[in-house]
Amino acid sequence: MKTRMKTKNKNLKINIMKTKIYKTSTVLIIVLANLLISSSIFAQVKPITKESTLKTDTKKATVNPITKNATLNTKTIEPKAKSNEKIVIKQLNTPAYSVGDFAHGGIVFYVDETGEHGLVCAKTDQSPGVRWWAGTDIETRANGEGLYQGMNNTDAIMHYQRNGDGSTYAARICLEIEITEGDMTYKGDITYSDWYLPSKDELHLMYQNKTKINTTATANGGNALADWYYWSSTEKELAVQGFVVWAEFFRDGNQNGYYKDATYYVRAIRRF
Repeated sequence: MKTRMKTKNKNLKINIMKTKIYKTSTVLIIVLANLLISSSIFAQVKPITKESTLKTDTKKATVNPITKNATLNTKTIEPKAKSNEKIVIKQLNTPAYSVGDFAHGGIVFYVDETGEHGLVCAKTDQSPGVRWWAGTDIETRANGEGLYQGMNNTDAIMHYQRNGDGSTYAARICLEIEITEGDMTYKGDITYSDWYLPSKDELHLMYQNKTKINTTATANGGNALADWYYWSSTEKELAVQGFVVWAEFFRDGNQNGYYKDATYYVRAIRRF
């Protein structure tokens, strides 16, 4: 009887243990199932997080160029003062010329509004008396009267008259000369070969600044302008005996037309 009771109790304990093991197993299965579900959720969430990260990165990538451009724009805007300073430095390094300066191969007798460009005349006369024509009284179409027109006139005269009778003449002398002078801008000797016979108005500007031209010319080894007639390169009109040309009397500044075979002074000029 005792043996049966022991056996029965033993079987009861075993059953109780089995029940506990079953419950524990069930709990473990539920836990594992939950873990699997969680893993599945995480697996689904990761792409979303990754996608979200990518979107964030994309957003940053969009913002960065804008920020960068904004910085560049700021840099462009901020240095305006510095840019102005550079311009000022450039202006300081570029001489502002005045009438009477000795520069660019001659004597400044005209300066434009910038102070950097204008006209110079040679410090000496190229001839004390030479004819305007080349031996033939033809129309040269050298009709320019204003500033910087003398070069066009000189080219036209040379084109139509060429060598003429073989003897030289006013425009040809100016076009063929070369003058080497020291220059205050470049601090060295420079040879200038782009001289021409002044137009009617350019010649008159020389007369108006005759005193300053003479002072600078004599101070630099040149000679003063003569109180006599100087040729311009401007043809005036067809006269009774042929074409006449504008010349100026440097004693009083009177301009008038004279026949081309007359012999007057020549003073070449150039632009800078």
